[in-house]
Amino acid sequence: GMFSLFPGTLASVFGSRDLGQFFSLIVFFWMPGYCLGSPIAGYLNQAYGGPDAGFEAYRPAIFYSGALSLASAACFLAVRAIQDRAVFKKL
Repeated sequence: GMFSLFPGTLASVFGSRDLGQFFSLIVFFWMPGYCLGSPIAGYLNQAYGGPDAGFEAYRPAIFYSGALSLASAACFLAVRAIQDRAVFKKL
């Protein structure tokens, strides 16, 4: 799915010359999420009643994931604003 789209997207944004460098950097920064995401979601699920509690037990993990996604987007926009005031300018 999404993982297969990254090489083409990165090549069109940054050029194919630096594709390996940017792709490995993205995978490196994904590693903590891969390693810690499932245990944290499992802990939240069990803390709120486990699978037997129904959909309500999954909401904290969903909200946690959404909050991290919004925080990531905010960090991205902050760095872009620091580098250049035209935040949505094409690279």
